[in-house]
Amino acid sequence: MDDASPQGDIVPLAYRLTERLTAHYFARIAEFGLSRSEAKALVALQPGESVLIGKVAEILWADRSNTTNLINRLVGRGLVERRSGSAAGLTDGRARAIVLTPEGEELRRRLLERTAEGNPVYGDLSPRELHQLRGLLIRLDQHAQAQP
Repeated sequence: MDDASPQGDIVPLAYRLTERLTAHYFARIAEFGLSRSEAKALVALQPGESVLIGKVAEILWADRSNTTNLINRLVGRGLVERRSGSAAGLTDGRARAIVLTPEGEELRRRLLERTAEGNPVYGDLSPRELHQLRGLLIRLDQHAQAQP
């Protein structure tokens, strides 16, 4: 690692950390009987927020038919419910959206809590350092989303 050129180190570091985070995350979501896609969808949905099905597909980087199958499984487990656009507070009443049910919100909360527990990547970072890291990651994510 060369302090004179930190940008060159970022991708390899991010890749290694992502591998470790992913292994920890997958082990934890298995405890809940969720597939990777189901867990990703639950985490992406915010409590009380309606999300268009097309937006869910975009978030998951999946095609619409796979997303529909995923949503069917989540509906079947009582974790999300479908709503028409007007019922979801959208201007287009023909649009279809999903929202977390109370059971889905609770499972999402437990999932986030469990995946954060004992995460080896955090090491000995202080709460202050974790907040700083989170802030930097949010900024990077927002910048990346703004790119074409």
